[in-house]
Amino acid sequence: MLAACVAAGLALRVFFVALAPQHAFLIDHTQYMLWSAWAAEHGATSVYDLPPGHLINVRFPARAGRGPVTEPYPAIDVCNYPPFAGYIFWIQGWLWRALDANVVTRPVGPELASYREFAGRTATSRVANTVQARAANAAVPIAADLLTAWGALELVRVLGAGRRRGWPEVCAFGIALLAPPMFLNSAFWTQLDSCVACGLVWCMYLLISGRFVWAGLCYGAALTTKAQAVLLLPAVAFALVALWRARGVAPRRRFGFWKFAVASFVTVAVIVAPYAVAQRNDPGGGAWRWFRLAYVVPIRELGAYTTLKAFNLWWIDYSVHNQSPAALNPDAVVALGLSKARVGQIMLATALLLSAGLCVWRWRWEPPAWVAYAALSLMAAFVFPTRVHERYIYYGLPFLVVVAVGFRPWIPVLAALLLVGTFEMTWFLWLAPADAAPDEGAQSAGAAVWSLLLAAVTVASFVYACAALLRRPGPARSRNPNAGLKIM
Repeated sequence: MLAACVAAGLALRVFFVALAPQHAFLIDHTQYMLWSAWAAEHGATSVYDLPPGHLINVRFPARAGRGPVTEPYPAIDVCNYPPFAGYIFWIQGWLWRALDANVVTRPVGPELASYREFAGRTATSRVANTVQARAANAAVPIAADLLTAWGALELVRVLGAGRRRGWPEVCAFGIALLAPPMFLNSAFWTQLDSCVACGLVWCMYLLISGRFVWAGLCYGAALTTKAQAVLLLPAVAFALVALWRARGVAPRRRFGFWKFAVASFVTVAVIVAPYAVAQRNDPGGGAWRWFRLAYVVPIRELGAYTTLKAFNLWWIDYSVHNQSPAALNPDAVVALGLSKARVGQIMLATALLLSAGLCVWRWRWEPPAWVAYAALSLMAAFVFPTRVHERYIYYGLPFLVVVAVGFRPWIPVLAALLLVGTFEMTWFLWLAPADAAPDEGAQSAGAAVWSLLLAAVTVASFVYACAALLRRPGPARSRNPNAGLKIM
């Protein structure tokens, strides 16, 4: 059965990789392949040195009766991903070389030529947005998809007190691998979110298994892949507090926090050290340039909007204000002198505390509560704060899958958020053009209503998930701390 799931998952991904050049989001892919080609040519630690405006040939899809055309396209941004992602881009660049040996030279088109800095320039490179380029871009994320699904299987197994693989484990593996948000993200949009989710899922599994050094290694790798890995910190803190409170835990496990923290720090240090050494004399920040470009700059750039196509509470606010650009201002005062950004922070903090209390109420401090809180805290990080991207919904889905296969009241939550996630991963096909600014929403009344409905479903799903925890299991179940899924 697992082999059938793998075969189906790979077939789906091959199919959507083939569709991507014509239909998928183009800007991110082009940026990734620019960084990847540069890293493969100059080394992974040079990824932050790619100058803005560097040209690469892109196969633009057919539009409005015009056939596909290959033209140079410039880098819009310097790489703004953390250092471990730089190694991934380096791998992608070498894969691209292996899959596509053709290097072509093209002059810039009339649109770019109208800008003085591009007039008369040409690009000599492989062509991005081909099936080969998309396959190179998707290869590592697809491998991470498989590892994430495997991690979901192992989480279900360890929560089931280590029994042999059964239907819950197979279901978790199959859903985590075959759910549309998962393969659309890696194979169609060709994003790196699965690489982060993989580290987070295995981090939680290793924490439950008591392998704190390996858990810290996974978390450190996730933190240096995308900054969004920090969203798991509340769940990590919850798990480490649970270790101190649990009865019958060996003293060495109670000190797992220190092993985890040291392993995370060492992993981050080892990953970033080559970048710090390579850039130590750089006038743009020296040895800390990677930190400024990968963490500080992206956060500042997100400061102007309450939501970036994320169907959450602030999308509802945006929709009820007739999608006015002014409604996207996170600094706008809502009430009592509080800005939208501050209100979002207060609601997030409240949701994190409330969901932690409910998980303890339902499962005490046992491992099922750790995974459930990971799902709820990552959901809350998507629903309540401002400045949230559409793809942030992705990170909580693997944990939600793990809980839902054993806790039936959460099955509707899983189904609802997989639906929302599917439309989040494809908003550029139905909501707005792929190059739309954050304040350019639905282009039709139907799309506007549908996006508002999806946002309402997202918020309602979180509320329902919390309410479902109010009913506590009977004494016979709750007395057995090793009952795993039986107490779910």
